[in-house]
Amino acid sequence: MIKTIYFTLTTIFLLSCAPTQNDFERGIDFDDVLNNQNMSDSDKIIELKIA
Repeated sequence: MIKTIYFTLTTIFLLSCAPTQNDFERGIDFDDVLNNQNMSDSDKIIELKIA
């Protein structure tokens, strides 16, 4: 019984902390990174790999 309660509470907590798909998509604009003239090509690659 206790394990079930802990599992349920942990699952609810993790689901509430996980970003939604919309939050993730707003996090980085790939076109903006690719068209940024102030970044070198290697900086762009690093930025896109992080995302």
